[in-house]
Amino acid sequence: MQQMSRKKREYQARRSEILGAAERLFASKGFHNTTMAEIAQESEFAIGTLYQFFKNKEDLYYTMVIEKLDLLYSGIGNKVHRFKDSLKKIESLIKTQLSFFQDNRDFFAIFIKERGSLEATVNEDFGEALRQKYLSFIDLVTQVMLTGIEQSNLKDLDAREMAWALLGIINSFVFQWIINPQKVSLVSKSVVIMDLFLRGTGDVIKEAQRDKGT
Repeated sequence: MQQMSRKKREYQARRSEILGAAERLFASKGFHNTTMAEIAQESEFAIGTLYQFFKNKEDLYYTMVIEKLDLLYSGIGNKVHRFKDSLKKIESLIKTQLSFFQDNRDFFAIFIKERGSLEATVNEDFGEALRQKYLSFIDLVTQVMLTGIEQSNLKDLDAREMAWALLGIINSFVFQWIINPQKVSLVSKSVVIMDLFLRGTGDVIKEAQRDKGT
């Protein structure tokens, strides 16, 4: 049993090293400009070793993206479930997502840039797999919105539409931050995002004054 356990640990360690090396190269050179030979050299394994873990470069990239998204979504789920208060849940959701993209900026910069061509190149099921994972994530965020409605922290609107709205705001900040390199912390934008989602961009006092004709 101990022998099998050690072999499994060694297998996982090698697999992680290969994925890590591939991620660094994909982030710096892009998917299309990276070869399996370069990944083997970066990971310090023989190229034949790579094919013991992955069928080809496309399979390696597919695995990397799916596992990275699983890590993101499970991490958000774990953080959200720690809180009972819906506003704390929303704040945690925003900060966790921003932090993840901040820590993986180079990778997601390439992912955003090449996603359109990769969905057809990597795997015929790649785009559908991404869509299904995102829809499952939407389900999680929808539950957070429902909790907010039940606790009277959010308006009694369509919870799923509110989930899409919140993620739309987050994604727009992430996209802008990735394509326009800045020194400012992405996580620091969580306060603005929270305020935009809960309060909107209108001036409530001025709106009330206009309604009264003042």
